[in-house]
Amino acid sequence: MAHNETAGHAAAARARALYGKRLTEKQYRELCTCRSVGEIVSYLKAQTGYKTVLTDVKENAVHRGALEQLLRLKIAENLKKLYGYDKRIDAVVSMYHQQQIEVHWILRWLRAKTGDPDNTWFLSTATLAAESSLDPVRMNACKTVKELAAELRDTPYAAVLSKFADEDRLPTVTALETALLRSADRSMQKKTDDAGTQISALLGSRLDVQNFCRIWRMKEFFGSSEEEIRDALLPFGGNFTEKEMTAMIEAENAEIVAQIFYTTRLGRQVPSAKRKSIDTLEERIPYFEARHNIHFSADPVMICMAYAILAEIELHNLIHIVEGVRYALPTPEILEYLVLDEQKGG
Repeated sequence: MAHNETAGHAAAARARALYGKRLTEKQYRELCTCRSVGEIVSYLKAQTGYKTVLTDVKENAVHRGALEQLLRLKIAENLKKLYGYDKRIDAVVSMYHQQQIEVHWILRWLRAKTGDPDNTWFLSTATLAAESSLDPVRMNACKTVKELAAELRDTPYAAVLSKFADEDRLPTVTALETALLRSADRSMQKKTDDAGTQISALLGSRLDVQNFCRIWRMKEFFGSSEEEIRDALLPFGGNFTEKEMTAMIEAENAEIVAQIFYTTRLGRQVPSAKRKSIDTLEERIPYFEARHNIHFSADPVMICMAYAILAEIELHNLIHIVEGVRYALPTPEILEYLVLDEQKGG
């Protein structure tokens, strides 16, 4: 495994080539016109690179959750093509991707146990088991967080789960997600310290926009107190000043939170036409940052990490399309939830 300039450039070139095969806006629009999830699968098999993971899928019998996991496998396939060039890429990008999978699985377990009807597929599928140290079949046998913590005792998640193990009820998804993401951020920080400040800045932008969205939602939908909001926040990514962060937390309502955010460096990146779509910002802002870096960064680790983020956003776009088609939303409405090749600013 090399760590030299030639190997790094080869990995960066491959990441950019994979990015060049991304879904186009035309393909997204055509997918939005499908009339069923089966039609979406047929289109992806016939018109896109996702056919490699959908070959054996029967269009008239695919479950939305199982489809999502197969699409995730395509990301895994592509990221594996970047490994083996540079040990820094392997360490940082593979850890980031594995954490994405594993946090996703643990939260899926919680949703299934709390009776979410759209997560019953978790009970029998093990699509991503090969991409993770977790075993979803064994996880499913766990009935409580305490049992899950024991099952995952040899993983970094055991310590997080143990904090909820003695509670009478299952934790909320938000509470567990916050704890898991805080732990994952600490682990990633140890890796990114060696990879350079650019990676830390990129991941920090994701954390900060997530925090803004959490503050906004807690103000808009729950009337949460300042203390409740602070308890729900992720580590700060360094894009907000202390004054800006405090102002958002102490703002009288969600509208004022948004006004403050759009004066910040991150907020100014959002086109004016998209500023009402708060629900898409957690993907839209990392997209701007990653797209810039995959085009202009000279650091191979940064370029490969940018590709990993952009691939995840493409997956989220597809999930939005599947959900929109399932609920018969008009194409323009589905497109509002997608992150396309928009320009910054406005």
